[in-house]
Amino acid sequence: MQSLKDALKTTGAEPLSWGQIAQIPHGEFMAKSRNAMTHDGNPVINAWVDGRYFVANDISRYGPKGEPIEIIRPQGDVRTICLTFANGFCSTLSDRLQPLIGNYQISGANFDVEEIEIAVCGSDLIPPDVKALFTANKEQFRKSIVDAPSFDPVVKAIDELKEIRKYCKLALGQS
Repeated sequence: MQSLKDALKTTGAEPLSWGQIAQIPHGEFMAKSRNAMTHDGNPVINAWVDGRYFVANDISRYGPKGEPIEIIRPQGDVRTICLTFANGFCSTLSDRLQPLIGNYQISGANFDVEEIEIAVCGSDLIPPDVKALFTANKEQFRKSIVDAPSFDPVVKAIDELKEIRKYCKLALGQS
């Protein structure tokens, strides 16, 4: 959660605050319990009944300025809570990434054979036989680059987030 939240900053997407995460079902619990686990070593998942894990009680801890923080335990088993949160979190991430589809700065420029030739043939690190192979097959490289399908990593990320959401919904018995 923390890594994906922070990764949005590097993409140029609209940032995601902890307050916004708190709006996702079980988001406030996830954010606060993350801090309880990370900073205090608090065992958040502390009950097991009939093969399912639970958070047995509310958690009391102190914040960075010594202020008391009460984390209300979620109702339900941990699996359901995590699936519900993951579904909402992936939806939020997807929404943040949508405006970046087709963004040149993220997807990068198409390869240019001349630039590759300069990089390969102009480098002292590339063995002479590799340089000769590249030069002899330059037109094949050009054709491969021109014929290569375009790739947008943002579209790929959104597609992966959709797959995770499908899994979460299926696992929750939703359609």
